[in-house]
Amino acid sequence: MRSTSPGTDDADDLIVVTGMSVWTCFGRGVDPLLGAIHSGRRELHPVLGVDTSDRWFLAKTAMQIPPPAELRSALSGQLRAVDRHRWPAALAVETALDAVLAAERPHDHYTPHRLAVCSGTSHGSNHGLLEHLSQAHRGERPDPALLADTPAIIALEIAAQLGACGPALTFNTACSAGLNAIGQAAHLLRAGRADCVIAGGHDAFSFLSFAGFTSLRALDPAGTRPFDQDRAGLSLGDGAAYLVLERAADAHRRGAPILAELRGYGCVGEGHHPTAPDPQGEGVLRAMSLALARDPAPHQLALVSAHGTGTPANDAAELTAIERLLGQLAAAGSAPQGPVAVVSLKSQTGHSLGAAGAVQAAAAIACMRADLVPGTIGLTNPIAHGARVALPAAPRPGPLPLVLCNALGFAGSVASIALRRPGSAT
Repeated sequence: MRSTSPGTDDADDLIVVTGMSVWTCFGRGVDPLLGAIHSGRRELHPVLGVDTSDRWFLAKTAMQIPPPAELRSALSGQLRAVDRHRWPAALAVETALDAVLAAERPHDHYTPHRLAVCSGTSHGSNHGLLEHLSQAHRGERPDPALLADTPAIIALEIAAQLGACGPALTFNTACSAGLNAIGQAAHLLRAGRADCVIAGGHDAFSFLSFAGFTSLRALDPAGTRPFDQDRAGLSLGDGAAYLVLERAADAHRRGAPILAELRGYGCVGEGHHPTAPDPQGEGVLRAMSLALARDPAPHQLALVSAHGTGTPANDAAELTAIERLLGQLAAAGSAPQGPVAVVSLKSQTGHSLGAAGAVQAAAAIACMRADLVPGTIGLTNPIAHGARVALPAAPRPGPLPLVLCNALGFAGSVASIALRRPGSAT
């Protein structure tokens, strides 16, 4: 496939989203999440599955999905019991299959070896591993079957459900994994390696993550408050989100719905610190610049769906990078007409780790289609920012022709994608 220069797309190169689904603390599907964004709801409840009475646990709340006893697959209609150790796998696979249905069953239109899966995760389905270790600690003989769910098994299970024989790839780049899966899916399509890719991310609440962030003192006992001067850390949450990506020409040929255009993707390594972002946001700036490089009208940027964890270091560095990006756009004569909204969805869904970027992407598309500018819920005392940035604390109506979604992971893995409302470039 021939390449194009930055800032251009032809019919062969334009990648579109033809289906999506998401599962968060608000429920299964896009509509519950969009409704929560519209009403500004938060779902912060006592942690499930962990005894937090020990004073070492400063934070005792999270934004979890209560694991269901049974789960019905939308693709097959089959109802089955959910083993608690396999709940993360069920969450991921069923969300991906929901997206396939929303895309009007693309696996029926493409040959199996041209259908691919890209799935991102931070800790995978490690509930079985933790139970295996617990059994050994209790002096029991550990059940080896508990070790079957490696991170890569999710992509393979999604592929098996669809009969997909193309690449089945797993991305384990910490909290940028889901967004990297989506971006790399676009590369597969542009390179001609696949005709349709189901891409996204998943992570369910794990004691390993909860204890790890507790030891880092990175959890806010009062609940996460991204971009607030009094922010004190993040809140953990469950989540899964998957998009169906195709080349525009192929999607039009099969009459598929076009939900959004994926205009660009940036992925960089900061090379700064294992857990802390570069204070000047160098990596975030480069990733956002790469994501916007192919877009024909960057002056239409209206929203940055920020990584926005609520930790002091992340929010300051990311906002610095966003303001630097807007300054560069202004210097190039592509300044947005008004302040660009910078919002953290984690204020409502919590930090779902490897799923976070994919959840943001699905939410951004839903808001784009609903002409809804989201807010950072719980923001009362915004950190200092320049005139090119707005930090809305509540949702409001407004067009979103072009959106950036950011994801920052440990080890300096940074990703950004640019999403555009179909046909909105002027």
